[in-house]
Amino acid sequence: MENIDRCVDLVDLRLIRHLQDEPRASYATLARVVAVSEATAKRRIETLIENGVITPAMIPDLYRLGYGASALLGITIDLTELDAVADRLCIFHETAMVVGTMGKFDIVVFVATQSVEQLMRFVTERVAPIPGVRSVETLVAPRLFKLSRDWRIPIERLLESKDTTNATVIAQDGNPKRNTSNPTTSSVANRRKAQ
Repeated sequence: MENIDRCVDLVDLRLIRHLQDEPRASYATLARVVAVSEATAKRRIETLIENGVITPAMIPDLYRLGYGASALLGITIDLTELDAVADRLCIFHETAMVVGTMGKFDIVVFVATQSVEQLMRFVTERVAPIPGVRSVETLVAPRLFKLSRDWRIPIERLLESKDTTNATVIAQDGNPKRNTSNPTTSSVANRRKAQ
C-alpha cells in the first residue's frame, strides 16, 4: 500500500473527515467546506473509492440490533495455516473483524452473537475445530466504548505538526511538498533579514 503522502493530500483528507462527520453530505456541501469546485469534490471522492482509500458503508449498531454477546477471540494457530484459518474465520457470519496480529495471539477476531450460549457454541463448535487452531481465548465485551467508525482523521494534528524536516508536508493548497530546508538555518537567515 502506498504511503499517505503519495495516496492522498490535504484536500482528500479534509473531504474524508467531513464525510466521517456528515456521511450524507452532498458534493456541493463538500465542495464548499473544502473550498474546491463541486466537480473536483465529486472526482476526488470517486477516485478515493476506486483506489480503496474509503468505502461507503452503512454500519449497524450491533447492540441495538440484539447482538448483545460480543467478544474478542484471541487465537493462537499453527502459523503455516494462517491464511487458511483466517479465510475460514472470515466466512462465518458471526465474525465482524478478523485481524492477523503479532504478539500473544496470531489472530484476533471480533464476534457478534445474540447470547452467551450462542457465543460459547460458536467458539467450541466452529472456531476451535478449525485445522491449525491451537487455542482460543474469549474476552467477552459487554460494553463498547469506541469503534473504528468513531475514529476521525486528525486533521488538526496534521496541520499543527512541527516535525516537518526532511518529510513530506501537506501544504494548504493540498499539494504534498518535500521540506528540505533546515529549520535552524532558515530561522537564523530570517533573523538576519529582520535586522
